[in-house]
Amino acid sequence: MPQGRHPGPHPSPRATPVTVGDQLPSTRRAPDFNEHGDHESLGLDMDAIIDLKVRGVVA
Repeated sequence: MPQGRHPGPHPSPRATPVTVGDQLPSTRRAPDFNEHGDHESLGLDMDAIIDLKVRGVVA
């Protein structure tokens, strides 16, 4: 592939995190491993989740 300059506009580098006005964006921690994996919204009761864990189907 030929090397050369791109003819279009070049984006300027941005600092991260990007500030909007004078405020930095809020930050929060990342979830721990499998933190939401046992949530009941999965449609399974806790006994079914424990059974799957014991059989090694889920972590």
